[in-house]
Amino acid sequence: MARHSVEKPDSPAGVDADSVQQNPVLLVEKAGALLHVTLNRPDSRNPLSRELVDCLSSTFTKYATDMDLKVAIVTGAGNKAFAAGGDLKELMAIKTAVQAKQMSRTTRAAFQTLRDFPVPVIAAINGDALGGGAEFALACDIRIAAPHCRIGLIQGRLGISTAWGGAHDLIKLAGPAAALSLTSRSELIDMQTGCQLGLIDHVAREDESLDDAVRHYCAPIIEKAPHVLRTFKALTREAKNKDRAEPDRLETELFAANWIHGDHWKAVEKIFLKRG
Repeated sequence: MARHSVEKPDSPAGVDADSVQQNPVLLVEKAGALLHVTLNRPDSRNPLSRELVDCLSSTFTKYATDMDLKVAIVTGAGNKAFAAGGDLKELMAIKTAVQAKQMSRTTRAAFQTLRDFPVPVIAAINGDALGGGAEFALACDIRIAAPHCRIGLIQGRLGISTAWGGAHDLIKLAGPAAALSLTSRSELIDMQTGCQLGLIDHVAREDESLDDAVRHYCAPIIEKAPHVLRTFKALTREAKNKDRAEPDRLETELFAANWIHGDHWKAVEKIFLKRG
């Protein structure tokens, strides 16, 4: 199975991995100053299961103390999906507002380990980023995408709302008006539109692989000293996390109320009927 990777500029023969952490759902590789993290559930479009969320949290917590790192790169296995949101089969077991709030807080806390990571975190978007998968992409610092990808906070199609901090991140990046338009219309947008709205930072050329695009983008970053990059990230992290406590609390409360509403379950039933 192919994994998106970024070669060291001084290592044209490929990545000489310092350490590799194997997990069925999350592949983690440290290669010098780079940390590669790959969601590894391509057959089901890389949904964010409880196990995968826990692995993300533990991985970014573990490597936060690695003073040699300069960049973390997150991607999905395959080329169809970066992340397709939550694992619908697991989510079907959540029936109460209390359970919905707990799930919201747990996953948001995992995403916060990316927001708080001491060096830049780049989402290498290899396929569609949908719903919670879009929230995951927005939790990263920088988003680089293949031209065929789409991104959308389409939770409204299921009668629910954002749950994992995506509302705050979206408003910070695109502004209140665009954020309201994207969420209320449940729009699925292409990468050029994403660039225009400030959600996507760079799109690979049609004749360029995502690996190459990420490598070229990262080259000036990894020339910097680790402590300088940590300073830049600390300054931007402060701005990104400012005043998010109340929006996150409100997001959780409203998500839970929407989750247990009958309209949500009707929408879910329609999905399973289509699949059946």
